[in-house]
This record gives sequence, structure tokens and C-alpha cells, in this order.
Amino acid sequence: MVVNIGPWWLYDFFTISILIGAFIFGLKRGFLITFYILFLELIVVIIITFIPPLLVNATMDPIMKLWSKLGLEDIFDQVGSKVGDVFFDLLKYIVEGAMVDGKPVQLPSLSWDGMGTLILKIITGLGLYVIYCVLFIFIINLIGFAFYFSVKSKIRKIKILGAADMLLGGFNGLAFGMIFVVWINWILSLSFFATETQKFGMLDYNSLTDEQKVNWAKNGNSYSRYSLSNKLSVKIPQIKAFSYIFTNACIRKYILNPASTIVSQLTSKGMSVDNLANLPPEVLETYSILALKGYVETNPTKIPISVCVELLPDDSRILLRLVSELALVSTKLASAYLSGQDTEKGNSSGNENGENGTDENNTPSDQSSIKTYKTIKVGSVTNKAFAEDPNYSNRPSSIEIMNALEQYKAEKAIEDNEDGSGFMNLERFKDFYAWAGEDITKNPFLKNNSVLLNDNASDSDKLLGTILKNPTSTYNLLRNITYVNRLTQYPNVPGFIPSIWSNLYFTKSLELSYTSALYKYFTTDIKKNWDNLNDTSKTRITRDGESGYNEFYGFWIQYYFDFAKLGG
Repeated sequence: MVVNIGPWWLYDFFTISILIGAFIFGLKRGFLITFYILFLELIVVIIITFIPPLLVNATMDPIMKLWSKLGLEDIFDQVGSKVGDVFFDLLKYIVEGAMVDGKPVQLPSLSWDGMGTLILKIITGLGLYVIYCVLFIFIINLIGFAFYFSVKSKIRKIKILGAADMLLGGFNGLAFGMIFVVWINWILSLSFFATETQKFGMLDYNSLTDEQKVNWAKNGNSYSRYSLSNKLSVKIPQIKAFSYIFTNACIRKYILNPASTIVSQLTSKGMSVDNLANLPPEVLETYSILALKGYVETNPTKIPISVCVELLPDDSRILLRLVSELALVSTKLASAYLSGQDTEKGNSSGNENGENGTDENNTPSDQSSIKTYKTIKVGSVTNKAFAEDPNYSNRPSSIEIMNALEQYKAEKAIEDNEDGSGFMNLERFKDFYAWAGEDITKNPFLKNNSVLLNDNASDSDKLLGTILKNPTSTYNLLRNITYVNRLTQYPNVPGFIPSIWSNLYFTKSLELSYTSALYKYFTTDIKKNWDNLNDTSKTRITRDGESGYNEFYGFWIQYYFDFAKLGG
């Protein structure tokens, strides 16, 4: 739910007035008085950095119990389950029906229980934090100004040269005015608030143009995008040492901003795969790029996902992982879904008597339903969701990568020791790239870059192609997707989303998440081309050193990369 709180320019005028007023106040009152106020505001900043987080942790459970009694948890759980079902239907559309050992693949059933409660808990925590900050700002300033009036006459007796007093006072005024503006900007930029129209009330997402929806996804509400005060002020520093402020930034960037956009769209138009897939493509692209950059980044000041997941509490970790993984893959799944729907429409018109999920008018009986899709013969050219996207048909295979890694290790005389010293770590992976150069037979990671970096490629594909050119970025991408997924397992949400992305759009039969129930689906290409795999790899990835595919149980990267070893 997003509340429109009026036009952005109203708040811009208000914040700029604060800044100008503080400057004029400083010029008139001079250095000492304004220095006292500035010192007071710095005390406020220090206190609200540490005390409100403690109060949030102390009062969170009672507030959540209150929400439960009021039925708010149930409402959020219902919405969360419906949104989860929409995404899960999209995953089913792409995966289910593919044949493995003569049987169609079926994804495990998931309830999505508790997802709404987790979101409510995050919103409650952030709301309490804002309330406590405002209360402390008010109370401390009230006490400080009460003390100021008791010593005002003594301060005024201290004389400073007029011009210097005025200039220094103006500088101090700007400084404490800026502190107020920074906090106002932070609150107004929260994804709960919209400043798109002059009306007050719930935001009607359907009233936004596609351009506005894209701008919202990329840069937040209109106040964040256009306000002069927001451009002039500094941002609250996101320092890892101040964990609560840092985790708030993580939550806003990777959970609330994407979730508020998607949920607003679905609640406005209806909970269906069609409405999700028909979001403006740039919106899903924006979040896909956000996820890619978040997984690759390691600099704490840029809020990487890998650092966020270490600092967040368990409840928030689960949502961080889920939203990031869905953001990573949604743009491609939506494209495949729309292609499949177009093909179903064309093929259904040629069938007789409504066969293959059509009615008497030869149109799909329920195009938003998985039932329609699953009644269509898998072997026919009925759904492009099964047809390989030409943009990724030339992606490397796991067999090519394993063969290249074994060739590298053989030429470098790297031994496989029990302590794992023979595994690919970052430094060795960088050496592998240097050894292979631009030769795609030696470095298959570069195999599809000519397509990914094509002028007509999507922005997320261009970013992926750029990442693959850099060994550090490639290693970080693989490591962090795997790390975040393994660290935040939860029974009611899917754990196999990274493997869907990596298998269909990155490398054939590459699993970045271990899912024993689906490994045969993800390793189809390995099974098909088993004879092309070198003997060393066959021995390495099979149980007890057997060399047959039937002794291979998936997740081959655990035998090659230091970050992926199960149990390690």
C-alpha cells in the first residue's frame, strides 16, 4: 500500500524554506547562539543513531501481538500468499511440463505461509524507527531550547566582531538546517509515500503512465526525482558499523522499493500472471539490474546484498533473498510467458473442437491459468516458453566449463587436495581468465557475450555481459547468489529460483542453488551430453568416483568452487 501525500513541490518548498530560514536565523543571531543549536542537533543525531534501534527491538513483539489481535497479520498473510502464488504460477509456466525421464516436471507445492507477516514486521520496524526518531528530535530540542532561554542573556554578552559573527552564524545556520532537511528528505523518500498528484489518499497505480511507472521503479517518488532540496542535501551515510541504519538501507533498496511497486500493480489490476508479465518491461528490467549489481558488489558503502544478508535478522534475510532472486529472473520469465501466450493464441485457432485447452471458439479457455498450458501437448510447437530463447541458445554448457577448468588445472599442475586447496577461489579464477584470454573454448563464460553485448540486447543482458568479462565480478556473482540462497533457507518459499535463472539464461545445467528434488531437470543437458565430459570430471562429480550419469546427483559446482562445497 502506497499513500499519496500531496504534490512533491509542496514539500520541496517547505524544506527549502527551512534551509533558507535557518541561514537567515544564523546571520541574525550570530556564531555562539547558532553554534549552541548546531551542537544540540549533533547530540540529537548521535542519540537517534543508537537509542531508537534499541527501542524498536524492545517494542516490536508487543506491537506484532497487537496487529495479530486486530487481524492485520491475517490480512497481510492473505495478500502475501496471493502475490507468492502469482510468482509461483509464473515459475510453473516456464518449468512444469518439461519432460525428464518421460515424465513432466512438477515443482513442489509451497504455501507461502508467513510471508505477509514478515513484510508487516519489516514495515512495523521501519515505522517505529521513524516515530522514535521524531519523538527524540522533538524531546531533545525541547529540553535544549528550554536550557537555551535560561542562558541566552549570558551568551549575548560575549562579543565577536560583527562581520565574522554574522558569517559564522550563517554557516552554522546552514549546517543545522541541513540536518533537518536530511531527515525530512529521508522520510519523504520512503517507498510508503507517493508525491505524484495533488490528491491525498491511496495511490492508484493504474493512474500512472508507463513512463511514470518506470521513473518510480528507477528513482522513487516524484519528490526523490525532482525536488531541489533533495538534490542539495547530503544523504544519510550508510556505514556498516551503524548496523541498524545500514540494514534500513538494505530493506528499502532490495525489499520495500521493489515489493511496493509490484504489489501496488497487482492490487490495482488484480492478482494474475498476466498483470505481472504486462508490467512495463523497463520496470522488471530495473529490478533485474538492481539484483545483478547487488550480487556483484562487495563495497559496503554501496550496500551489496552479501553484506545485507549478514547483518539483517533472519526474518528480513528471507525476504531479501526471495525478492532479490525474483527480481533477477522475473524480466526473463515475463518475456517467456508473453511469448508463450502469443503462441498459444496462434496455435489454438488451428485446433478442432477446442482441443489442447481451447473452448468452442478455439481460444484458450483461461490464458492466465497453468491448466491451459499443461493441457497443450509438450511435443508440439505450442508454447515458446519451452522453445529456447535465441538470445541464450548459445550460452555455455556446464560440460564446456568443466572441461575448460580441468584443462586449466592440468596445464597449471593444480592438485586436488582434501583441504580444498585445489578448488577455484577468487585468485585462481582470475588466473584462469588470464590463462584463457579471449579464447571462448578455454573460457566458455565468454561464449555468449557477442549476443549479450549486442546493441539490441536488454540492459540487464548488457550488464551480465560486462560482468562476465571481468573474473572478479563473475566470481562474486556466482559466489554471492549461492551464498545468499544457502544462508536463508525457508520451507515456505522456493529455493530453486537461482538455478532456473542460471540454467535457462546463464549456463546450461548450472545450479546455483542445491535442490535435490529437481536436479534431474536442471542437469538435463549434462545427461544428454555426458559422453562429451572429460573422464576426470566424471570421476569428480559422481558418487564414490563412479563415472556414470546415474551416480551424479547434481550441483556440480560444489566440486570446483570453494564457495559452493556442501557442508563446507
